[in-house]
Amino acid sequence: MTLATALAECITPRRGAACTVGELLPTLPEDDRAALADALADHRLSSAAIERILKAEGLRVGAGALGRHRRKDCKCSATV
Repeated sequence: MTLATALAECITPRRGAACTVGELLPTLPEDDRAALADALADHRLSSAAIERILKAEGLRVGAGALGRHRRKDCKCSATV
């Protein structure tokens, strides 16, 4: 078995609802949604920094969830 074959076989489709970040984004006003999307795309900002800002605004999303969403390693990567 080649490495490519082994890696292809271990990929399982993600099913279900979006991740915490994916669930939050559509609930935000358009300007906040765009600002958060820009922040997630800007890797000068750490996920921990974004988490602190969200927490200060009363939004609960962990740095881990933010990191997975940024890496496209969450449920959203299969549904978006």
